[in-house]
Amino acid sequence: MECLTYVEKCRTEYIWTIDKFSNYLEFYNKLETPICIKSGKFVTEMNNEMIEWNFELQFNESKSEYNDWISIYLFRLSPGEKKINVLFHLGILNSKKEELNFGSAFRGEFNDNSLGYGKDKFLQKEMLIKNSRELLPNDCLTIICNLVTFDEPVTVSRYIKNKETKYDEFIDYKKLLSDPALSDVTFIVGDKEMKAHKAVLLARSPKFAAMVAEKILDSAEKNHVHITDIKVNVMEALLKFIYTNEVDNIDGIVNDLLDLADKYKIKDLKEICEETLYLSITDENSAKILIIADRYHCEDLKEKTINYINKNGLDILATDEFEVMEKNHPHLITQMYQMLFMQRNWN
Repeated sequence: MECLTYVEKCRTEYIWTIDKFSNYLEFYNKLETPICIKSGKFVTEMNNEMIEWNFELQFNESKSEYNDWISIYLFRLSPGEKKINVLFHLGILNSKKEELNFGSAFRGEFNDNSLGYGKDKFLQKEMLIKNSRELLPNDCLTIICNLVTFDEPVTVSRYIKNKETKYDEFIDYKKLLSDPALSDVTFIVGDKEMKAHKAVLLARSPKFAAMVAEKILDSAEKNHVHITDIKVNVMEALLKFIYTNEVDNIDGIVNDLLDLADKYKIKDLKEICEETLYLSITDENSAKILIIADRYHCEDLKEKTINYINKNGLDILATDEFEVMEKNHPHLITQMYQMLFMQRNWN
């Protein structure tokens, strides 16, 4: 008997706009007790369970060490005993509708009695006042949160019948992947042949669509395409995602898979690879991840990684990977300093 362990997750973007924010900066100054502004409720779904959340923006009392700062915390509102793990990243939108990130991603474990998770030093009051035209367009503060919720790991036996899922096109694609009888193109990687269908490739990848339009696949001898620069398990993972929209156990091949996702312009797979890389970030590998993000034009991953390096700079400067980046990719060092100086000017 085999078992399967999996974790459900849900991505949500939440935007909170507070009008006439200069009034708050003026009225909530030199407080004797902290005062909070609560956002509206927003909902995430996990295993058909609706979970309610909100944010609290806190103006701190004058005696607090955070008096000059505005704090922000995320709260779970829905009751429930089940623990929910959350990874979220906070920023604000400037006058150009650009997202300005403040700090690294936050992690929290929420249950029925959880306290809020967030940042004590989120926005400095003086920074907002000095840069109000840029940071408070039309006297509005617009906070943006990118939030990923993770359920507790679940282990089930393979013979247990899975619950029914909503119909989508991947149900039929999965059948095609397991039945190569109607395939019309064969990829040869090493000594392994992998059957595929031009129509599916065309529907899922703009790059494959171009190859079909230009009859590149047709021109291959007997519709056989030899690939010499891809490992077998990486190509298998790519085809599995194309046919099923699913991918697993990619930690060891995420760099190669990101290369393919970028090459064949498969946006969803590229985003999964970016998220996998960021969740694995450490002081030792952060410079390497930044190089990868730059190479494949992963702008969100690049910005988050630069923020991580700037925050933990002293520990990272001594790593071998940082020396490699400094020697071979000096433009990234320049971009790091630019972002650091920009943030310091706001502070």
